[in-house]
Amino acid sequence: MKENKIKHNIEFSNQKGKLEFIQFLLQIYEIQTKKRDDILRFSQFKDCCQTIFSKEETLMLVTSFLTQYFPSLLSVLEEVFQKDMIHFYQPNETELPSSFNEENLAACVYENNQYCVYLPLTNTIIDGSNFIHEFMHLTNLEGETEEFYYIHEIIPFLMDQLFQDFLAKHQIGTKEERELLSLENHYNSFYLNDMLIREDSAYCDSEATIRLISHTLALVVSSYLLETKEKEILYENLLEWNEDSSYQFTYEFMESLGLMMQEKNGVLVFTKDSLNLLFHCYQKSFEKSGCYQKEKKKI
Repeated sequence: MKENKIKHNIEFSNQKGKLEFIQFLLQIYEIQTKKRDDILRFSQFKDCCQTIFSKEETLMLVTSFLTQYFPSLLSVLEEVFQKDMIHFYQPNETELPSSFNEENLAACVYENNQYCVYLPLTNTIIDGSNFIHEFMHLTNLEGETEEFYYIHEIIPFLMDQLFQDFLAKHQIGTKEERELLSLENHYNSFYLNDMLIREDSAYCDSEATIRLISHTLALVVSSYLLETKEKEILYENLLEWNEDSSYQFTYEFMESLGLMMQEKNGVLVFTKDSLNLLFHCYQKSFEKSGCYQKEKKKI
C-alpha cells in the first residue's frame, strides 16, 4: 500500500504527526498523478524554450518587478550583490558546493560565514523565477522558532508565482514558455512525493523530510493565497508575512493568512474547513497551470 510505503520512507520525531502528514501527502499526490504526464513536461523545459535571456536581461526583469511592486527590496538587492551573496554559474562548468551532489541547483547555502545563493544560468525564462525565489530566502534567513523551516518556503513560492504573473502581464517570453514555467513548483512537489512511493525510493532523513514538508506546504498555501486574496492585498502584505514567519509559531502564522489549525491527538493540524479550502484552492490553481492549458486548446 502507498501509505505503508510512505511510512517506511519518512522519518521525523513526532510519530503522532506521521499519519496526519501521510494522509495530507497522499491527497496532494492523488491530484497530481491524474496529470502526471503533463507535469513531467517540465523536465523538458530547457529544450522547449526558444527565447534567450542574458544574465543582464534577467536582472533587468527582476529589478523592474521589484521596482513596481516591492521597491523597499531594491536596497536589499543592492546589499546582497555588494556582499557577494549571489553566485551565477555555468551548469557543468563550475565547482559547486559538495551538498549539491554535482547537480545544477538553484539554492541558498551557508558558506564562508554567510548565506549565499547559487543560480545556474540557463539563459531561459526560468532564470528570473529562480532568482526571485532564492533572493527571498536571503531576505529571511533564519527563524526564531524550530518550526521556521517548515514554513520558510511559503513566501518564496508565492513571490516567484507573482513574478510569473508579471511575466505574463508584460508578455515576456512565449506563451508556451510561461505555461511550462508555471509547472515548476507542481513538478518539484510531485517529484518529492513520488520519491517516497516508488519502490526504489531512498529512506528520508530529517533534512529531506523537512524539505518535503516545507515544499508541499508552500505549494498548497501559496495556491490558497493566490486563489482567495486580491493581488493588491498580496503585494501589500507579503513582506509583513515574510517577517512574521521568522518568529511566529506555525498556527499563528497560518491564522494571519486566514487558515485555522487545531490540536488533534496531540498533533497540530489544519481544521477540516481549512484543509478542504487548501485542497480546493490547490486543485483550482493546478487547473490553471500549463499542464491544463494545452488540453484546453483542443476543445
